[in-house]
Amino acid sequence: MSIQITLLSAVDRVTGACTLVEAGSSRVLVDLGLIQGDHDPPPDNTKLPVDRLDWLDGVILTHAHIDHCGRMPMLARHGYQGSIFTSSPTADLLDTVWTASARVQRRLHYGPITGDMDRPPMLYDQPEVNATLDSVVPIPWHQEIAITPNIQMTLIPSGHVLGAASVLLHCQDQQRSRRILISGDIGPTHSSPIPPPHAPPDADLVIMECTRGDIDTHQTKTPLESLNTCIRHAHASKQIILAPVFALGRTQSLLHRLAQLDAVDPLNMPIVLDSKAGAQLTSIHTRHMHELSDDAQQLIQQGLDPLRPPSLQIARSKQEARFIRDLTGPALVMAGHGFAEGGAILSHLKKWLPSPRARIALVGFMHPQSLGGRLAQDPPRVRIDGRWHEVQASIDQLEGFSGHADASGLQSWLEAMPSARPLVCLHHGDAEPRRTFAGRLQNAGWEVCLPAQGEPLEL
Repeated sequence: MSIQITLLSAVDRVTGACTLVEAGSSRVLVDLGLIQGDHDPPPDNTKLPVDRLDWLDGVILTHAHIDHCGRMPMLARHGYQGSIFTSSPTADLLDTVWTASARVQRRLHYGPITGDMDRPPMLYDQPEVNATLDSVVPIPWHQEIAITPNIQMTLIPSGHVLGAASVLLHCQDQQRSRRILISGDIGPTHSSPIPPPHAPPDADLVIMECTRGDIDTHQTKTPLESLNTCIRHAHASKQIILAPVFALGRTQSLLHRLAQLDAVDPLNMPIVLDSKAGAQLTSIHTRHMHELSDDAQQLIQQGLDPLRPPSLQIARSKQEARFIRDLTGPALVMAGHGFAEGGAILSHLKKWLPSPRARIALVGFMHPQSLGGRLAQDPPRVRIDGRWHEVQASIDQLEGFSGHADASGLQSWLEAMPSARPLVCLHHGDAEPRRTFAGRLQNAGWEVCLPAQGEPLEL
């Protein structure tokens, strides 16, 4: 018997997080995310990364982003009957996240198919979502919980989004005891409305994300300054601002900054959230106000809602969103998808990209291969759904809104560990950020390993 860790996905990529930890005869899975983006060969999300679900003693979820939790309802379909452990805020978010995911799968699976495209598979539907929700066990912060006699777990806030956690596993076999820390996604130090990550506890091994491991952010403006500049330009030119947002994280961050600006000087423009899931997830944040940042608490003490600027209007359906077509500037419309790869934002972009009466606010990191990433290059035209669209709209890149720590932030988080100097195993990063961050840590005296997918790491 031994203590063994295997990265089952998210190796040289930033999606599909899944790690298997074995100690003696005990086995736990940490995260089971959807693999997204363009890959060669294309990923097969229909296949679970473990053959025997009856061997698992438990599943742990770091946070509610789809690249970490998006395949978990498949467990119910394949007969898993154990518990899924996560933080209390994350547990509250999962119904909305998984239900929205099932709804998207139904629409794609049963919708029209053109050409020789294959019909996208259904990974799960609402019955599996409901069954999986019944398996979720909320865990308090910083409290050690025994999953088996061989594995105890503790959740530590990691910033990033509401409820996001790093997972400390105290693992034992007959001969040894080891502390394994799985970072989850690490948030930046200066972020809001989510507080910064807590310092990591001592560990013998850290399984660490490196999403932005090749980037050091050099901000010239604070998020408030960057957003305020965009709004002032829109006012002066009477423009519509279109902001691609993720339902969880980027939506609440932008709403919070808008509420902060309005508290100082009224925005005097309609703010529209065109996202049913975004509205639902924002409402869940209000049930966990005590989890929010000091900036958010200051607004609460003033009697203000830190996530609801006074001029906010919410469109929860296509019918409710019809009024957006008749908006005149200045106004700000937030809609998903956060990288502008799908969802309601696409219809808005198709209408407004050819118009100088629009501004596109790219909030935070945009994956280079996404439509948002291409727009960040300020091109003369872009291709959407097979058709070219001229770009006459202004393009603004708003600084300071990323939910991921940059390379310096990641290193600072690791170096905040009280006394240990553990082995660091990097995952959840594309190949270049992974290699770059590994070199950075090695130059700073850390021992780093880069195992391949499926390659066991024995302690």
